[in-house]
Amino acid sequence: MNLLMISHEYPRYDRHAGSLRFFSIIKILAESQHVFFYNSGLLNQCKTFGEADTLKYQTKLAEAGVTILTGELPDLLKLHAFDAVFFEFYGSCRKFVDIVRHLQPDAKVIVDTVDVHYRRMLSKPESLKDNKYIKDTNRTKRREIEAYSKADIVITVTNEDSEELYKEIPSAEIVIIPTIHSCPPLIKKTPKLHSLIFVAGFMHEPNVDAAMYLVKDIFPLILQVVPDVTLKLVGDSPPECVRQLSSDCIEVTGFVQSTAPYLEQSAVSVAPLRYGAGIKGKIGEAMAHGVPVVTTPIGAEGYGVNMQNLLIAKDNEQFAEYVVRLFNDNDLYERIRKNGWQLVYDEYSEHAVREKIISLLERTRLCPVKRISALSRMKIYLKSKLG
Repeated sequence: MNLLMISHEYPRYDRHAGSLRFFSIIKILAESQHVFFYNSGLLNQCKTFGEADTLKYQTKLAEAGVTILTGELPDLLKLHAFDAVFFEFYGSCRKFVDIVRHLQPDAKVIVDTVDVHYRRMLSKPESLKDNKYIKDTNRTKRREIEAYSKADIVITVTNEDSEELYKEIPSAEIVIIPTIHSCPPLIKKTPKLHSLIFVAGFMHEPNVDAAMYLVKDIFPLILQVVPDVTLKLVGDSPPECVRQLSSDCIEVTGFVQSTAPYLEQSAVSVAPLRYGAGIKGKIGEAMAHGVPVVTTPIGAEGYGVNMQNLLIAKDNEQFAEYVVRLFNDNDLYERIRKNGWQLVYDEYSEHAVREKIISLLERTRLCPVKRISALSRMKIYLKSKLG
């Protein structure tokens, strides 16, 4: 199959879990299919991160066997024939799906939610109190549902996101493809005693909120019981409010080339997310490295059962209590980390998710393609002529 992947940037796979997942999907597809990539935000990516940084990620795609396309998308759609067009995020789909349907009427359209954005917005604690925020959330929901309704296949990362979309689009063809993790062999851990880690891309607002909540409301409770506890906040682009959290017992690292050494040195991974949607790569990554996780119900979506694969705290006091229990109860510590590792190996490792991607290809071949009306085609044609 000829597959066209469209995104607003070349996936920055070493910066955040969503891009790593997308990059992994592309690599697996490119093993057996002819994959093309169109970066609709190329100029913006170069402006924001620099040409050298952008070229780094473009080169990685090319090394995976992906054909990089540049220019105007309508011209490219006239030049190449595609069996399917795969959009990362609903925004790209909204922007380009009509021209794809017009110029490539036989191409199947796939859109990857990454997470259901309006569901994430609704989970924010103050979402029901701010009229402007409610208005913004409703607008996002309308736009998302419109985009997903135009697709032939919608990809989600969790059952929770799928169930939400089925309520809005009962006829939707939905496929679940979760995060994808490298899963090194589980070995005996010798971490620094009483050491915590929170891994996060801080360009994502829920992660900033979680870091502030962790340091202001949870960490002091742990410190009262475990005076020598330490915390590392590891991740790209920490804003000033996060950098100011640094202290004698809290380190803010900023971007690191690899989180693996930090995870190996840490006793417990914490993820006190108060709002969000989709699956949280930081949790799967910690589990894959044999680090037990304490998180919230929001953070735990897609990752199994409380007290079995991870610990799920309902408030800051219980969160601190669970961390202290892991420090003091070796049997609990070993059970959680081993079960967590096994869950990731069975469900989220590359070999496990590969089967889901192969299944996606088969469903893409078999699903009917949606057609746009003659009136819509005429509107698109006139718009292209009038500029």
